[in-house]
Amino acid sequence: MMTAPTGWKRVELGAGALAVVAALGTGALALVHPAAPLAAVVGCVIAAVAVRSPFMLCLAFITVLFTRPAEFVPAIGVFQIGKLTSLGALGLLILSKVVRQDLTWAKVSTNLPLIGLTLAVFVSSQLGTDRGASMATFKDVFVKILIVYALIVNTVDTERKYVTFQMAIVVACAFIGAYGLWAQITGTASIEGSRAALVGYLGDPNDMAMTLLCCAPFTLQGVSSAKGWKRVLFIVLALLIVGGVLTTQSRGGILGTAGASYFIARDRIKSRAVIVAGMGVLIVTAAMAAGLSQRASGAVGHDEVDESAQGRLDAWDAGFRMVRAKPVFGVGFSRFADNYESYVVNPVIWGKHETHNMYIKCASETGLVGFAAFMALLGAALLSAWGARTRRSYTENTFYDIAARSQFTNLVAVGIAAFFLSACWSWFIYILAAQAAALGNIDAKRRAEVSP
Repeated sequence: MMTAPTGWKRVELGAGALAVVAALGTGALALVHPAAPLAAVVGCVIAAVAVRSPFMLCLAFITVLFTRPAEFVPAIGVFQIGKLTSLGALGLLILSKVVRQDLTWAKVSTNLPLIGLTLAVFVSSQLGTDRGASMATFKDVFVKILIVYALIVNTVDTERKYVTFQMAIVVACAFIGAYGLWAQITGTASIEGSRAALVGYLGDPNDMAMTLLCCAPFTLQGVSSAKGWKRVLFIVLALLIVGGVLTTQSRGGILGTAGASYFIARDRIKSRAVIVAGMGVLIVTAAMAAGLSQRASGAVGHDEVDESAQGRLDAWDAGFRMVRAKPVFGVGFSRFADNYESYVVNPVIWGKHETHNMYIKCASETGLVGFAAFMALLGAALLSAWGARTRRSYTENTFYDIAARSQFTNLVAVGIAAFFLSACWSWFIYILAAQAAALGNIDAKRRAEVSP
């Protein structure tokens, strides 16, 4: 039987519940002023100091990653909030383990593949076409990926923490989606004529869509599974987040949402034929609602592939050429764009150009060694999430059950969209992988506690 939390545990869980309430308030305030998400960060830092919890600082770090307040208000960029919260959370985690004399690391299925990927990325950085630039990106980007992964797998270790973490991401994405919808309503969505985007990293509609896909399936799962007031809450969140995906007019975003919806529909509909037909209608309807025909992609001819699509095909061909030329460790970590012109043939777009495909980008930059490790990481995360989704019925109307069932579909959505987006070194795929690994451990503990 599961025992009720007492003492320290009760205080810590109470702080987590307060964090969710604070995040919900912040999501509403974000529509008033773009710096409002900073309030959630401050609240998490205060809570972390109060209860000495690295998990609360991890929440602050995640809030910064998703809402990126320094890009809305550049003046606060000097404080390096993301770096302070991430290093603070990591330091507090290590300190708490030393004080408690518990130096163990969370044993999850994704650890070994991530170690292999880290080694491949490091070697690729050393042997690539621009060692200095690759190592700078390794220190600035990949090290942070390792930090956020370590924080999630080691601090998100209970059902309540898992739900709190997921809801913090959802509220942050609701903030992003609300801005996207506002841009469409007010006519200020101007990327390629009609696509919504924010600023900085989220100034690219494709990156914005990828960010929203981290939890869009969770909201759809909630609409399908929840009851009463919870379903109303999930309907509102789904309208904001899925609506935000549509405002980006990202083809990958729409296909990712549709792919995740297939598995959600399988919970209710047994006929695959009916589901597939419904998915076709959904994709067409979503494309029309998103206004894909309005995109100023630069069509090159009435019967020809538009410039955006042809640019992807050129980049994919260049990526395959890089793999053939340097199959072991690739052209260098994060150096695809620098090598593009040396490998592309008759491109539509000249100059530096990204792959717009996560898998080709990984293989071309880190070779087959890095690609194998990366796919092993994704495979381990998918298996862990699938096990949590199918191992039990999840008939309870709880946020944890909905979150557990949706982790697999979150990964599916991002994995499908990544065929069209350069996301292999983005934070979000590793956040989802770490969540899936943490979920596997939590689910194992839950089954052990309820078993006779």
